[in-house]
Amino acid sequence: MNVYIRADASVRIGTGHVMRCLSLADELRERGAKVAFLCRELEGNLISYIRERGYPARTIGELPSADSWLVDAKRTLELLDEAASEGAPADWLVVDHYSLDRRYELIVGTRARRIMVVDDLANRPHRCDLLLDQNYYEAPRARYVGLVPDDCSLLLGPRYALLRPEFAEARSRVRRAGAVRRALVSFGGTDPGGVTLTALRALAPLAAEGLGLTVVAGKLNRDAEAIELACREVPNARFIRHADRMAELMAEADLAIGAGGATTWERCCLGLPSLIVTIADNQRELTEQAEAAGAVRCLGTAESVDERVLREAVLQLMDRPSELSRMSENAMKLTDGRGAKIVAKEMLGW
Repeated sequence: MNVYIRADASVRIGTGHVMRCLSLADELRERGAKVAFLCRELEGNLISYIRERGYPARTIGELPSADSWLVDAKRTLELLDEAASEGAPADWLVVDHYSLDRRYELIVGTRARRIMVVDDLANRPHRCDLLLDQNYYEAPRARYVGLVPDDCSLLLGPRYALLRPEFAEARSRVRRAGAVRRALVSFGGTDPGGVTLTALRALAPLAAEGLGLTVVAGKLNRDAEAIELACREVPNARFIRHADRMAELMAEADLAIGAGGATTWERCCLGLPSLIVTIADNQRELTEQAEAAGAVRCLGTAESVDERVLREAVLQLMDRPSELSRMSENAMKLTDGRGAKIVAKEMLGW
């Protein structure tokens, strides 16, 4: 089976779309599928990283500001035609992109036997056979009424979250005691609002009193050097650049301070209590719903949260072990980390 994945990463977009698609790609490849990516060469793209992971990555090229979806669709057709001429026609095209919708899918569907859309927003129509929305909502199906064909299969909720297998593996070893000895600070691949530095300054006094800090700067974090220098001045703080072993870091931490988005489900899988600062508009509703489920606590947006708010929130949870334990239990109920396996199996069953 030949699977092509249309997803981008950039300083503006972030890395989450590509990273979760890589988790799905790994599961598909494990089951014998051949997977390739179709990406734009945007500033901060992950094309080299995709290739390092062993996947071909074909480039979309530059797009105009007007009708970019149409040019994107035509370029996608060209790439899929090239692949077909090489003996690898598209059995599935996976589209994980907020800027693409039904118009794009109708065009590229002439070259792909099946289309799967990965979405979080439920804000535009799609023409697809399968739709995945891995986020938690009380009435998830209602969000897509009128946005997908009647015969579209829906995979909805964090049960289907596309996580790497190490999260499910680490889950069985996690033991949460309700105490906070180490905090993990991680604001995704880019952290455009510079919240990592704010969090580090907020927690420095607590680190001086013995709290361990693990501070992760993502692959595209422009403040990485400043963060590393700041960590050297903070007792009990260690700095890590682009952690490939995030499951291990989350398992050893007792509290996370970070962004919303797909990493929410990584933390939930491991029952890691989390204080979330949203760094993009599309993270707000997701985070609010996870908070309503008792799995996280939302502190606000990157623009509204300061050092005092962060420090007081951490101190409050440190004094409330029972609340930490409840948050951990609620989080672990949402996902067991096997979503990528389930989705890959679903795709192979068509």
